Amino acid sequence: MISVDAKKKEQVGEYAQAGREWRPKGDPVRVRDHGFADRDGGHAIPYGIYDVAANTGFVNVGTGGNTAALAVESVRRWWQLAGQDAYPAATRLLVTCDAGGSNGWRNRAWKAGLAALAAETGLEITVCHFPPGTGPAPASWPRAPAAAAATANPASPTTCSPPGCAST
Repeated sequence: MISVDAKKKEQVGEYAQAGREWRPKGDPVRVRDHGFADRDGGHAIPYGIYDVAANTGFVNVGTGGNTAALAVESVRRWWQLAGQDAYPAATRLLVTCDAGGSNGWRNRAWKAGLAALAAETGLEITVCHFPPGTGPAPASWPRAPAAAAATANPASPTTCSPPGCAST
């Protein structure tokens, strides 16, 4: 079982950061003092994978956008570099993730990419999405409406098997 999520896009380059660096007097490092969008500079999108059983993390860094292609490629690289060695007899993979963004429950590219990965690896891949707003909530919060509760039903995950992907 792995849990996946992308983190905030970070700018790459010489930007001012909190902290200290000792340098000779009169020889400062030239940096940009604002984090405005920069057409010339790049950015990095860390996509993390947490292996629950092994209690280990894996980070794949993309430089394009936070897309389904990045999400699927991150899972693929985790499987190739860590997962298949750690679990050589595995026939199934459970992926937990939030319900939005590149790995959202409506994202067809995410589903199609996982179906292709399932066909490539021979794994049966099951995805369970956490509904919006899950986590420890104060008792004073109103109860979730029936529509939101229906999306949290763990008995209806999306399953990708080698021939294709079916949503049950």
